[in-house]
Amino acid sequence: DRHDARELSLLREDAAASPNAPPGIVLMGSSQVVHAFDVARIGNHIHRPVYRRAVAGLFIAELVASQQFSDFNPRNRLILMMSGFDLGARYDLYPDILRPLSTPSGLRHVRTAASWPFFIRRWRVFADISFASICDLWRSRDYARLVLQNPFSVKPSDSPASEAPALEAQAKAYHELGSNPEMVDLCLQALAGFLSEMSSRTAEIIVLEGRVNPDYRTKELTVLSQQLREFLLAQQQLGHIRYVSLEEQNLDIPD
Repeated sequence: DRHDARELSLLREDAAASPNAPPGIVLMGSSQVVHAFDVARIGNHIHRPVYRRAVAGLFIAELVASQQFSDFNPRNRLILMMSGFDLGARYDLYPDILRPLSTPSGLRHVRTAASWPFFIRRWRVFADISFASICDLWRSRDYARLVLQNPFSVKPSDSPASEAPALEAQAKAYHELGSNPEMVDLCLQALAGFLSEMSSRTAEIIVLEGRVNPDYRTKELTVLSQQLREFLLAQQQLGHIRYVSLEEQNLDIPD
């Protein structure tokens, strides 16, 4: 929608201004990062620049694909926050979501992680997002179409509505997390490539274990969270990241 298009445009605009920016903290992730960190307050406290590379829906495949937006100074510290929800949220690769976020360096990890049958079945998707990663006109085509189709329209004010349907839909979605094991495996393999490369291109990578709110604690989310935790602990053993679990964060966040 228009809000998401605006958020993506702001992320890309900020990233475009970063190549010569001084070193600082780069925050990367989905809505968990958007709502967890006050960028201005952190920057004022540590007296260093803080760059936000986070937007709702930037789950693992999208995060990896957007690597170039966060790779601009070798003295940066990269902070990620992710949970089992990020690992299992996508059933497939969705070109409309990946198109505005894809970069050549990031897509390399996604393509490498894809099995040959997975790649063959989705060759059109890979062709689409690969072209978008090097051509801004193609990357921006959906946003431009939205503007051209509604040149003088004004977004209607939201009418008051009950939150119950949205919460019910969210609860249902939690039970569908990770329903495509092939996609879960691709995300882990792509993330491994991303962390391996970025660990040599930044001063440090810190990965915070995230959580979602409301916390439904479904079986699917529990399994995915444990799977991601084991993966990140292995990445820490390899020296690629510093992993901070929920227990170590010692935060009391109400549901």
